[in-house]
Amino acid sequence: MTDLPDRQAERIKARINAVATTAVLNAHQGGGDRATAAADLLCAFVRVSQAAGADPQTALEVMLPDATAAVAAFWPKETMQ
Repeated sequence: MTDLPDRQAERIKARINAVATTAVLNAHQGGGDRATAAADLLCAFVRVSQAAGADPQTALEVMLPDATAAVAAFWPKETMQ
């Protein structure tokens, strides 16, 4: 992830932040919390995987290391406000 050109990395970070912020706001409006937002995002990932014809379990197994690495590279010590 850190090998990406700065502009591309910034776009990816912006997309991730936008989706995360939207999920948190939606969860709070429905009486949920950040755990609810995280669960909603995970369900959305599974749904998108299914819609693309992928096996959701396999998609999760393949994507988890990349997602973890991306967050560690983009936000090494930050927490979401």
